[in-house]
Amino acid sequence: MMKTFCIPIKVEDESDLYDRFLPSGLSFSGELVDYLTDYIEDRKTGEKICIELHAAKEPDMERFRNTYNAYITKLIQRNKRETTKVDLQAIMFLAMGIAFVVIGFALADKIDRIATEIFAAGGSFALWGAIAAFLETLPTLRYKTKLLERVALKADIRFKPEV
Repeated sequence: MMKTFCIPIKVEDESDLYDRFLPSGLSFSGELVDYLTDYIEDRKTGEKICIELHAAKEPDMERFRNTYNAYITKLIQRNKRETTKVDLQAIMFLAMGIAFVVIGFALADKIDRIATEIFAAGGSFALWGAIAAFLETLPTLRYKTKLLERVALKADIRFKPEV
């Protein structure tokens, strides 16, 4: 059986849920975005998500669902763009690192020793940048994207009246 976790959201008024500065009002408030992100990013796969809106009066649930889905979709797209950007940077660093190291070794007999060491050091730094991206940044971004894709349209959204 799939484990369920609920994210309780208590609001005084429905307008507390949305960003007041956007004319469409179809974006969550900054505080709510941070709150949801903290909850969602720390969840394990295999858990079902439930969002419980606690308020004195029932908010427009359809509007909330649409905003939630649009928000999660926007986060997924942002993560995918960031992943592509980091992929390209890592490949660029890898190519530069290999080129610098090869040039440094190839020209070791023909140029000054200090210049050779500069090529080797530059190549080493570029290679470490690529390794860091491949081993640290990219797996984290991919994990967050998969997590967000899993919860994109699967959250059960409920209203619980405050008494």
